[in-house]
Amino acid sequence: MKTKILSIVLIGFIAILVSSWTTVNMGGAIHSSYSYDEPWINTFPHPCTGEPVDFEGTVHISGHMTITPNGQVHLFHHELLMDVNGVGQTSGLEYQDIGGFTQSYNGNVGEVLTGNFHSEIVGNGYNASKHARLHMTVNANGEVTVAREFISGLCKGNN
Repeated sequence: MKTKILSIVLIGFIAILVSSWTTVNMGGAIHSSYSYDEPWINTFPHPCTGEPVDFEGTVHISGHMTITPNGQVHLFHHELLMDVNGVGQTSGLEYQDIGGFTQSYNGNVGEVLTGNFHSEIVGNGYNASKHARLHMTVNANGEVTVAREFISGLCKGNN
């Protein structure tokens, strides 16, 4: 899960640099925006049963970033899970994963960026939520110097 979320965040930054973006120079500030879909594949232990569930579907990724002439960064990055279904590795029970990731940042290069991933796992009466919080520092060269992730799951019971 940690690797997946970190790679998703890095994909957001990379997306700004590749073909699915638009860049506009606004009075010395650079504004970039992007929007695209990509496959979502993830395994997460179900918070109610502990059973690993293999999820697969699509994530819609969009966002925008502005860098001002004085080096301030304004970033909004959003990922929305679409048609993500999962199957328990042992039980074969089927689930849906509904939710997404949001990251916003207003600051200077070298400061901490934070992001939150929240989704609901529903199906077969075992409803749960999962949450991940990411803290990341990027230096002036665009290199990630610190990356920490905090993951939690909450069982909402057998409904």
